[in-house]
Amino acid sequence: MNERIYDFNHCNNKDNKVCFIYVFDQIDASNAIQNGIIDTLGKVADYYSKDKVNIYYTDTLNIDYYETFEEEQPARPYILIVKGKR
Repeated sequence: MNERIYDFNHCNNKDNKVCFIYVFDQIDASNAIQNGIIDTLGKVADYYSKDKVNIYYTDTLNIDYYETFEEEQPARPYILIVKGKR
């Protein structure tokens, strides 16, 4: 998926938390709506920091959707919810 997330044992088979990943078409610092969503995700991540959920955002350049899920990528933006360890 995303090497930076995966290498820190997040969202992989060693992680016992649920991963909530919001995927943008492309991160755009000038997009006010996108910045509002990112800001909100940061607040939600802080609020749930001690719970069994990790909250991330990324753009489509950081995720190989087809290789990871073996299906075509949906329209963006989209949300992935991944449970690594079963």
